[in-house]
Amino acid sequence: MIRRSRLLATAALALAGASPLWAVSSYIVTAPSDIMIGDSAVTINVDPREGGAPDGTPHRVKFVGLPAGVTVAPNDLVNGVPIAGPTPFTLFVGAGAVPGVFTLTVQNQVDSAVKGQVPVTIFRTVSQFSI
Repeated sequence: MIRRSRLLATAALALAGASPLWAVSSYIVTAPSDIMIGDSAVTINVDPREGGAPDGTPHRVKFVGLPAGVTVAPNDLVNGVPIAGPTPFTLFVGAGAVPGVFTLTVQNQVDSAVKGQVPVTIFRTVSQFSI
């Protein structure tokens, strides 16, 4: 019943030209599972979903809980970053990052319960291999 009410409300807002705030129900976040300290310009992607289907509704997201030394661009914790459909972002891992696993989390700016997560492992920089 809630699902039907939500769909009807979304349709009514669309007819009125308004953008529903709750159109997206989750995100698929894709990122390399392993990165090294010092890596820069690592592309990550955020794919908004509604009930498992792609959702191109314009809205805002933010990356939260990033560990020290890890940044995502663009990222605006106050206003969120506008997206509509699959959107690329850039991940940077600076010298201050600590090796280990962290959860890369993207969250809807309006509804913090709507999010997507992926585990990422940070490794020490490898400057030379021997065979």
